Amino acid sequence: MTYYEFVMLKPDAVRRGLVEEIARRLRAGGFTIERMACKQATAELIRAHYADNIVKYGPNFERQAAVCFDGQLVLPILLGSESPDIVAQVRALVGATNPANAAAGTIRGDLGIDSFEKSNAEDRMCENLIHASDSDAAVRAEAAIWFEPKTLEGLF
Repeated sequence: MTYYEFVMLKPDAVRRGLVEEIARRLRAGGFTIERMACKQATAELIRAHYADNIVKYGPNFERQAAVCFDGQLVLPILLGSESPDIVAQVRALVGATNPANAAAGTIRGDLGIDSFEKSNAEDRMCENLIHASDSDAAVRAEAAIWFEPKTLEGLF
């Protein structure tokens, strides 16, 4: 049986030319790239993707997300594994959300150059390279936002 995790390479990963390096690290972690797309983020997609965070953190978060993402390229990726612990395993490989706190050997720890402290002082979203879903339910919901339904048929 294949289990899935949704990740998205954010605009800073694309801009910095880290797509191949991050994909290599994901594959080296034992995950297969089942689906991948290159999308131009829109305000509508970002509002749907970050709906819970917008409710939790308010209009300032929504504004920062729009500035960071709107019109920028992102790469939504659906990873596969035979491990039912794929979500936790991928999140461990990605590292702490704040790159300044991410351990060496993780994607954010090795490749991250931003921090919550710096981004907060500059009133912007932290550039932390990659998003990883935090639950099986989030995997399904986020994949449905970024991928065409026909490309997900038979997976979930």
